[in-house]
Amino acid sequence: FGWDFLTSFSAGRHQVHRAYVGGSVKGELFYDTFPASLISQNPAQYSAQTLAQLQSYQVGKEVMDDGFSRLHSFSLLASREWMETDNGPVNVGVGLDWRREQVGYEAPTDTRRPSFGVSRYNWASHIEVHAPLGETTEATAALRHDQYSDFGSVQTGKLGWKWKPHAKWLFRGSVGTGFRAPSMGQLVPLKTTISGINDPVTGDNINIINQGNPQLQPEHSVQKTLGIRFEPSQRLSLGADLWQVDIRDTFGVLSYNDILNKPHLRAKFFDKERGEIIQSNQNLGQSVKRGLDYDIQVRQPTDWGRVRVTWRGMLMLKASTRDDDTAVSVSNLGRSGGGLTSTTARHQWALSALLERPDWTMGLTMHYRSGEQEKTVLTDIDGQQIDHARHIPAYWTVDVSSRWQIKPQTSLGISVVNLENRLPPLRLATFNNVLLGVDTRYGNYLGRNLQIRLDHKF
Repeated sequence: FGWDFLTSFSAGRHQVHRAYVGGSVKGELFYDTFPASLISQNPAQYSAQTLAQLQSYQVGKEVMDDGFSRLHSFSLLASREWMETDNGPVNVGVGLDWRREQVGYEAPTDTRRPSFGVSRYNWASHIEVHAPLGETTEATAALRHDQYSDFGSVQTGKLGWKWKPHAKWLFRGSVGTGFRAPSMGQLVPLKTTISGINDPVTGDNINIINQGNPQLQPEHSVQKTLGIRFEPSQRLSLGADLWQVDIRDTFGVLSYNDILNKPHLRAKFFDKERGEIIQSNQNLGQSVKRGLDYDIQVRQPTDWGRVRVTWRGMLMLKASTRDDDTAVSVSNLGRSGGGLTSTTARHQWALSALLERPDWTMGLTMHYRSGEQEKTVLTDIDGQQIDHARHIPAYWTVDVSSRWQIKPQTSLGISVVNLENRLPPLRLATFNNVLLGVDTRYGNYLGRNLQIRLDHKF
């Protein structure tokens, strides 16, 4: 009946197994109880007496934890021309999605991290209509309904608009809503010990406990875009899109400093009898990000093939969060540390040059990330804390890649990533288990690496 159908099913499993294979790793080992001469010595040079002293802290092979996740999904999409108009057809698309997720975790030797196993499923239905509004204007409207087994339902939608007054010019815009579901781990009502601190009021030791929250609701967002494209010829194309994402009910936990220093939070989240601060997952506030995406592409035919040069980047104009409890907005744009749990680069871009021939392609790409200001607290040898501010420099890498079309159904790709073997800049501020040095959220410490990909279509 004129419908095009597409169905797909996928099943996947991911597993992580972590274990100690040996070494002095027991929690009772504190190096500040040993003389500086021992700390600075190569462990391979330890005397028999020193090794005997450390023997009680040694471990052989010992399992730290095991974790797995499973995902099964099915989707059905259908589309067709709904009706014909003087300016072109009205197209409609409908879809049905189903997904089942499972997560399991076990830490057999660590009582601070409880084991758990949970699962959930969700299904979604959606519809999209694309219609011409005139000779040069068209619009898109979409609606979607998601139903989750653990927290309920969410409705989202989108409206899009495109106007092409001239063959060389294009204007476009959209507004839509979205959501992010809480992870299953965030919903499990179990306690995990994170660390310990001293109560500034009583001086007693307090355990910091992270706890899942079954009442956690999804994050909700509103997205807006406004863009323009200009293509004066087939060899030159330019475009820019101004966008904003406004997220409400953001996930997070209250800081232990706020809990201890604010009476209403202390009464709610501090268990005096157990000596515990309960940092439960919550919907805390609002996040606003605004930026400009841009791209410039030049294509030039030559005797050796077509040369394509592309510059594509993102300039961030705003990145702020607001806590509902304090109603104070904080920006992390070009800033890190000082209580911030993340940072947003002001400018990121990639500049690439490709030589394209019918059977092979070779190219060079430079990636750039701008620097930022970092604030942290250092401790000197006497135990005194010092406020420290520094500039993290900009970071760039160069990749080289080549792709060979061996046969119509077979291709081989080879890439050298980070050709200069550059190490990302040092970061002093840490958050949770992000260790001092390279923060892998913003840089890759693998250095120069070779990637090979072989594709064959049957």
